[in-house]
Amino acid sequence: KTADGKTGAVTLDAKTVYRQGKVRTDATMLKAGERVVIEAEQAEGAKLMTAKTVTMAAPIPVTARK
Repeated sequence: KTADGKTGAVTLDAKTVYRQGKVRTDATMLKAGERVVIEAEQAEGAKLMTAKTVTMAAPIPVTARK
């Protein structure tokens, strides 16, 4: 969902960069329903935008978990 509550879709490709906080990771760390920030661009004539970066929340340190 977008910030205004609409549902949207983007495509992912081999150039998409995944980050967890500031650490680079891969798509296996992405979980369904997880909140992410996506930077994407739409090619001229394309219906969907393609994600350039997908940023997930940084992991919670073990000492901070209860």
